[in-house]
Amino acid sequence: MEYTYSTHFALTIIGLIFLFLLIFTMRNEVSYLSEHKKYRFQYALSMVSILITLVLALTCLFHWALAPIFVFLALTILGPLLLMLAFLILILRARMIKDLTKDRMEEHKKLVIEVQEMIDEKKRERIRKGKISRGEDPNE
Repeated sequence: MEYTYSTHFALTIIGLIFLFLLIFTMRNEVSYLSEHKKYRFQYALSMVSILITLVLALTCLFHWALAPIFVFLALTILGPLLLMLAFLILILRARMIKDLTKDRMEEHKKLVIEVQEMIDEKKRERIRKGKISRGEDPNE
């Protein structure tokens, strides 16, 4: 198994794509993971996927220094593994977002109820003051 011109070109392009993915997603991913450390399993999977992406990028960019069989095995094993991890991470994040949305909706409902109670209390106080000013019994 030998490298051809088209193989060199394809592996270099694939390596650059992996490198750009790492560069442009690393900052967002790290900030996201630092905010959500309580989700340990998702955190670990994200770190593993970043490591796999880095290994694939370096393998593709420096393929000329490696044996072709090693590059082939790395791409055929780590590529599908990365796709499976990405799918699993997306499922976990969707669940987390669903839970977060549910919590925010509950907080919103509590806040609306609290504000409504405050408005009702002000109305009762206004009615009570009106009854007192007219000389009526405020407890009726």
